[in-house]
Amino acid sequence: MSNDINTLRDLADRYAAIAADPIQEQRRDLWTRHNSLEKTRVPILILTGFWDMWCRDYFSDATLKCEDPFFREYEKQLRLMLFHAEWGDDCVFEPWITVPSVQPRGWGKVWGIEVKHQSLSGDGAAWRFAPDILDWSDTGKLSWPPHQIDEAATAANVQKLGDAIGDILPVHCERGPVCQGFLADISTNLAELRGLEQVMIDMCEEPEQLHKMLAWMRDGVLANQQAAEIAGDYSQTTQNNQCMTYSRTTLPPKPNTRGVSRKNLWAYCAAQEFTGVSPEMHDEFMLSYQIPILEKWGLTAYGCCEDLTRLLQFGGSQKVRILY
Repeated sequence: MSNDINTLRDLADRYAAIAADPIQEQRRDLWTRHNSLEKTRVPILILTGFWDMWCRDYFSDATLKCEDPFFREYEKQLRLMLFHAEWGDDCVFEPWITVPSVQPRGWGKVWGIEVKHQSLSGDGAAWRFAPDILDWSDTGKLSWPPHQIDEAATAANVQKLGDAIGDILPVHCERGPVCQGFLADISTNLAELRGLEQVMIDMCEEPEQLHKMLAWMRDGVLANQQAAEIAGDYSQTTQNNQCMTYSRTTLPPKPNTRGVSRKNLWAYCAAQEFTGVSPEMHDEFMLSYQIPILEKWGLTAYGCCEDLTRLLQFGGSQKVRILY
């Protein structure tokens, strides 16, 4: 255990020095002005993470020094951030480290059943959806995600990391709801639950049933987010725009700041699974259900890998201010 803590403390020291560099404040200013639609040079951000195959190999368990699985996850994070810092892009490295709250739902089980993927290659690089909602009656298996935090388990994780490196890096506890980003965009979960090809067929052959499911998912996302806001669990870090969440409209990231309203934060949303549909169908079967969620927020960044050239020129997209 002492070797684990020594490893983490060395990484935390190196990361804290990077986060304290004055260039971080210059980058915050650049992103603030750029996201406020002021004329700036184009900010550059290189996105990567443990979903990348090369990253998984480079930071595999065989390369890590920590033996405790809990500490190993933070060793991975710190090593990735130190690696990223060498690239010289405009990423802002914040002077804290985040521990997520322990909640019963999350990636792969937002709607009460375990999402299944069928591997095609065996190496984790390719898979396809293996949906459970094969018949509309199967929707009875689903349930809305509650906003429910295991306070004891969360406090234990915060304490454990804080005892190890909290004197070097403040430990921020992220208490936001599970329905954030891709877990709130409806599109990804819909394709996982129903099947991508089947959703395309449903738009033409069973639109009423699809609308019913979409409305139910929209209301579930809204209920999850509202419950978190009522509980005071939104903070100035409970926001995302796939770059740096600085602007003159929203609150800047700051750790352990509870009781923040969604109206002061960035929302992030996408509809990658709808990239092949018409603008009219994108509006009818996705955007019109996303907008009631997004209009609760200050700003929205929309889109990931999908081509939005035509999709956001249609109808309902004008009801919410979307950047990017």
